Amino acid sequence: MYKKTYLLSSKTGTNKQKYQVVKELRRKYALKDLLEISRLPKSVYYYYEHHKSTDKYHRIKILISDIFESSNKTYGYRRIKLALQNFYQIKIAYKTVVKLMKEL
Repeated sequence: MYKKTYLLSSKTGTNKQKYQVVKELRRKYALKDLLEISRLPKSVYYYYEHHKSTDKYHRIKILISDIFESSNKTYGYRRIKLALQNFYQIKIAYKTVVKLMKEL
């Protein structure tokens, strides 16, 4: 509980982190009080409340893992990027491929 309250009152937390803490503590405490303590605007809270968190790279992640598995786990980001371009006609930056591979 200490980490949550520290994040809630700190100035260093991002709005998304503050939203997650407020959402968890909302069952116990009034929303108005939580927003005041966290200095999170009401509009930001409701933005994250109604914002659908979809992964826009979901399909590409599946393709990356398929390519990687079919290459006996030998392809790096360069070859995977070329395979996505040549076989699936997906133009994607190499930095994005590196980021997605780290996530996977």
